[in-house]
Amino acid sequence: MKKIIIPFIILLALSINLSAKTYHWKKGYSFLSFLRNNGISQKLYYELDGDDKEILAEIRAGQSYSVKKGKKQTTFLIPITDEIQVKVSKPKKGKSKIALRPIPFETLKGSIHISLKKSWNKDLYAKTHSKALIRELKESYRSLNLNKMRKGDEINIFYTQKRRKGKAISSPTIQASMITIKRSKYYSYLADNGKYYDSNGKEYDRKVVIKKVRSAFMRPVSRCVISSGFTRSRYHPVLHRYRAHLGVDYAYCYGTPIRATASGKIVRIGRRGG
Repeated sequence: MKKIIIPFIILLALSINLSAKTYHWKKGYSFLSFLRNNGISQKLYYELDGDDKEILAEIRAGQSYSVKKGKKQTTFLIPITDEIQVKVSKPKKGKSKIALRPIPFETLKGSIHISLKKSWNKDLYAKTHSKALIRELKESYRSLNLNKMRKGDEINIFYTQKRRKGKAISSPTIQASMITIKRSKYYSYLADNGKYYDSNGKEYDRKVVIKKVRSAFMRPVSRCVISSGFTRSRYHPVLHRYRAHLGVDYAYCYGTPIRATASGKIVRIGRRGG
């Protein structure tokens, strides 16, 4: 009896694994084409809001996606970016569903210690082979001239990096670091606002003269708080689902004048829910 049950369990496991197949997104393939070719109502797409439609248009040609066929429904998982994917559920009975979901990842925590032999950037690249880490270290000490570092000076870095299945999917982020310039120690810490501060709580900033000119990057309101940043995978506080937020929300007092970031043409005036 045992000899019969064991092969049956093995065959059942193999059949479950074989039910999930991988395909590649065709060049010139639209999401509407995908729905039509898989017998799913295109009405699902037209019921989405504008931001979700824009995100779905970003699916890259050649992108691999999985199709899992079960007894009750077929599930499609299509990555859009490194952080978010669209899940399409097609049940045997009932209405199909579309939902944006974050792609799981793990956060690697690491540290680096270097005693300089040549130059800070060459030695750091020889140790890590990461140009992104060099840029990040330079950014974390924006007001210091790292080229003044000499042989024997030190670099100590504590960083995090997003990884999936053993592969990096983001640039490293330096959480804290300590360097020496001519034997003098300097510390840098990453705050929640994305800026770097020294051990006295002073922000590292470039010592440049800022001209008072209007540029495309000027904030519409000065001294304001960003209540919601640009992201492709925000969990919506009202709808209670993941939804793209293709803009930046600024929170400030009612009635505050709003400046235009650059010259342009007004195309719409009115209220719009968010």
